[in-house]
Amino acid sequence: MICAALLLLATAPAKPYGLTVTHGVLMKDGVPFHGIGVNYFNAFARTLADPKDTSYEEGFRQLQQRNIPFARFMCCGFWPSDMRLYQTDRAEYFRRMDRVIRSAERHHVGLIA
Repeated sequence: MICAALLLLATAPAKPYGLTVTHGVLMKDGVPFHGIGVNYFNAFARTLADPKDTSYEEGFRQLQQRNIPFARFMCCGFWPSDMRLYQTDRAEYFRRMDRVIRSAERHHVGLIA
């Protein structure tokens, strides 16, 4: 009996971390959650097209200033030709993506792709 109780404790699920769905309810860190954000479609697309374009910095700063916690963004190109960098230099593609993500993190804006 003690072994069974210990086994149940050892296999008990840990408190959920981050966003999860339980019985159809969106949860964050184990409690019901309702989040509202914006569609920032081209945050990455701009720097994908032009590595000097870091306008996403100002965009995320504005979102932080307005207490907008989430932004949905496109994390790839829109047209097939927009994927050329991914096909020819994946390291650079992900460097640019990392810069966008780090900017969002600095400004406390969650990203949804």
